[in-house]
Amino acid sequence: MLLVCVLAGIILGWLADALAERLPQWTGHGRSSGEPAPLRLPAIVRWGLRQPGVDTVALAVELGSAALLAGLWAVCGPSWAFGVLGVSYCYLLLVALVDLKHRLVLNAMVYPGLAVAVAAHLLAADQSLARVLAGGGMAFSIFFLTGWLRPGQLGFGDVKLAALIGVGLGFPAILWALLAGTGAAGVVAIWLLRRGVSAGTHIPYAPFLCLGALAALLVTLLPPLG
Repeated sequence: MLLVCVLAGIILGWLADALAERLPQWTGHGRSSGEPAPLRLPAIVRWGLRQPGVDTVALAVELGSAALLAGLWAVCGPSWAFGVLGVSYCYLLLVALVDLKHRLVLNAMVYPGLAVAVAAHLLAADQSLARVLAGGGMAFSIFFLTGWLRPGQLGFGDVKLAALIGVGLGFPAILWALLAGTGAAGVVAIWLLRRGVSAGTHIPYAPFLCLGALAALLVTLLPPLG
């Protein structure tokens, strides 16, 4: 079954990368331009065949997805936690890739995600409404104020995504997500500065928000080891 998860992860990463190329145009976003590249073989297959021009981001996404799904299966097995984490990872990966490729956080992804998060909490009754609202309100306030005080650093799409993650995780789990995401963004920013990248260079923030959200979900839902 682990081999099945590895293969599923590679296919998932391949499809997510291809969909991220096309989603802005499909949703009619005006800032997307040009025709997306034709669908090609998975990056890991092209790398194995020694084809030129293999996208390192696509290769990393495929390998990372394979490792994550296999690891989740090894820890969780066929469980509710595996399903929730798998679906959440697919969603967060697609949001992150779209922002990485197009510098966009699409309303067509954020608003349905917000509705699903609220509905999931209501059906599961896993958190009080106060904690859900506190998580969303805290994340929204922090990112809205940051974007207002430092124009150009954060887009309103990042603010809405932060609110969605806050609602999805609730309080206090949103704190761990924000700390993990902000910490990862800080490490990358320092690394880029040391490589001579200008301090004014815009760094897409959604991938770090999604990374923090995934980390918080793993801490919350994974069973204790041992």
